[in-house]
Amino acid sequence: MLKICTEKYILVKTQFAGTHNWPTCDDQFSVDFLKYRHRHIFYIEAILSVSHKERQLEFFCVKEEIDNFIQNNFFIQNRIVHLKDSSCETLAEQIVYSLLDLYDCKYIKVQVLEDNECGGIAAYSEDE
Repeated sequence: MLKICTEKYILVKTQFAGTHNWPTCDDQFSVDFLKYRHRHIFYIEAILSVSHKERQLEFFCVKEEIDNFIQNNFFIQNRIVHLKDSSCETLAEQIVYSLLDLYDCKYIKVQVLEDNECGGIAAYSEDE
């Protein structure tokens, strides 16, 4: 029996150097240094649903929209994006909403990693 692929997605990645902090960090975690601004390379990965396999969404355009969102919503100095107290989860959620404003997708998932190690994920699904 022939199996049919029923779901299709595109994957877009980008990255930038940035700083952020966690001013309300609880000392019980022994990471109180996070209260102060610190630098990371932030890696962003976005997955967007598409309904067909013929370039419904162009990778380069989606990547450019994510990069534009970062540039238009945060202060940038010397090529360093200052995220203030935004967490990876917050940034992922903000990017999901910005992509929803631009594209009619049934599913969008955004992952934001610090130094390509740990981070946060936010997702939108039309089914939920």
